[in-house]
Amino acid sequence: APPSRAPSPSPPPWPALTATDAATHARAFESLARQSGDFADSEPVAADAVVNAGRVVPLLVAAQLPNETLKTIWDLADADVDGALTLREFTVAMYLTERAASGTAPPDKLSDVPRATFAVLGDAGADAAAGANAAGERKAAGVAEMGTRSRRQRTRKGRRTAATGAAGMGISPGDVREEAAVAAAA
Repeated sequence: APPSRAPSPSPPPWPALTATDAATHARAFESLARQSGDFADSEPVAADAVVNAGRVVPLLVAAQLPNETLKTIWDLADADVDGALTLREFTVAMYLTERAASGTAPPDKLSDVPRATFAVLGDAGADAAAGANAAGERKAAGVAEMGTRSRRQRTRKGRRTAATGAAGMGISPGDVREEAAVAAAA
């Protein structure tokens, strides 16, 4: 009888985000942020930059996933529920989209993804994987540190455009406005 072979292990559903993939997502995020008109080509994209749904949704839709899956990914990635994504949130959204396109359904909660998955993003990535939602803390710190009106302008613009862009994923404009109001009240 031929010797029996152990079945080959299947790849983990949540492989670690690589530095190369993180850099690719960062370049895409920077490009989208520049398209918003908030940053000149010679100006570095601010650390607190956000990209609104109207710019991100076409990237997600291009994966040709069901709208419900895309809505789930958006809900998981938009940790502060402001209708716009930070670099970390954008990277999480792109990672989950890539995993879904390869056959892994999005998790019910981001905390279902092992912390090590986003280790390349540093503590912010670990917090995302742990399902941390520091929206209230971030908002309080952001207001204290803002000093400029650019983040507020981008966020307002993001909310307006999110209502249009997110509709393609089955998120109604009312959902975006309601989420934005909840985030503003936090």
